[in-house]
Amino acid sequence: CTFDMTPYITAELKATVKRYEPSDTVNMELLKLIADRIVVGADKKIFVIFKNGKRITYKENDADE
Repeated sequence: CTFDMTPYITAELKATVKRYEPSDTVNMELLKLIADRIVVGADKKIFVIFKNGKRITYKENDADE
Protein backbone atom coordinates (compact mmCIF):
# COMPACT_ATOMS: atom_id res chain seq x y z
CA CYS A 1 0.00 0.00 0.00
CA THR A 2 1.39 3.38 -0.95
CA PHE A 3 0.07 6.68 0.25
CA ASP A 4 1.01 9.86 -1.58
CA MET A 5 1.64 12.67 0.90
CA THR A 6 2.30 15.25 -1.87
CA PRO A 7 -1.19 16.84 -1.87
CA TYR A 8 -1.14 17.21 1.92
CA ILE A 9 2.37 18.68 1.93
CA THR A 10 1.45 21.05 -0.93
CA ALA A 11 -1.59 22.31 1.01
CA GLU A 12 0.60 22.87 4.08
CA LEU A 13 3.17 24.78 2.03
CA LYS A 14 0.46 27.00 0.52
CA ALA A 15 -0.95 27.75 3.98
CA THR A 16 2.54 28.59 5.26
CA VAL A 17 3.28 30.96 2.36
CA LYS A 18 -0.06 32.76 2.85
CA ARG A 19 0.98 33.73 6.38
CA TYR A 20 3.85 35.87 5.00
CA GLU A 21 3.77 39.22 3.24
CA PRO A 22 5.21 39.44 -0.27
CA SER A 23 8.74 40.84 -0.32
CA ASP A 24 11.45 41.83 -2.79
CA THR A 25 14.08 40.19 -0.60
CA VAL A 26 14.61 36.58 0.43
CA ASN A 27 12.83 35.71 3.66
CA MET A 28 15.16 33.14 5.21
CA GLU A 29 12.60 32.07 7.81
CA LEU A 30 10.03 31.28 5.12
CA LEU A 31 12.61 29.63 2.89
CA LYS A 32 13.62 27.27 5.70
CA LEU A 33 9.98 26.32 6.23
CA ILE A 34 9.15 25.53 2.59
CA ALA A 35 12.40 24.46 0.88
CA ASP A 36 14.03 21.07 1.23
CA ARG A 37 17.25 22.13 -0.47
CA ILE A 38 18.83 24.60 -2.88
CA VAL A 39 21.24 23.29 -5.48
CA VAL A 40 23.63 25.26 -7.66
CA GLY A 41 24.72 23.23 -10.66
CA ALA A 42 28.00 23.36 -12.56
CA ASP A 43 26.07 24.94 -15.44
CA LYS A 44 25.15 27.89 -13.16
CA LYS A 45 21.53 26.78 -12.82
CA ILE A 46 19.94 27.25 -9.41
CA PHE A 47 17.31 24.74 -8.30
CA VAL A 48 15.01 25.26 -5.33
CA ILE A 49 13.48 21.94 -4.32
CA PHE A 50 10.44 22.31 -2.11
CA LYS A 51 9.33 19.94 0.64
CA ASN A 52 6.64 18.50 -1.66
CA GLY A 53 9.26 17.51 -4.26
CA LYS A 54 8.41 20.28 -6.72
CA ARG A 55 11.21 22.48 -7.95
CA ILE A 56 11.88 25.74 -9.71
CA THR A 57 14.97 26.40 -11.80
CA TYR A 58 16.70 29.68 -12.57
CA LYS A 59 19.51 30.40 -15.00
CA GLU A 60 20.59 33.88 -15.98
CA ASN A 61 20.80 34.77 -19.65
CA ASP A 62 24.19 34.31 -21.28
CA ALA A 63 24.17 38.07 -22.07
CA ASP A 64 24.41 38.83 -18.34
CA GLU A 65 27.73 37.00 -17.91
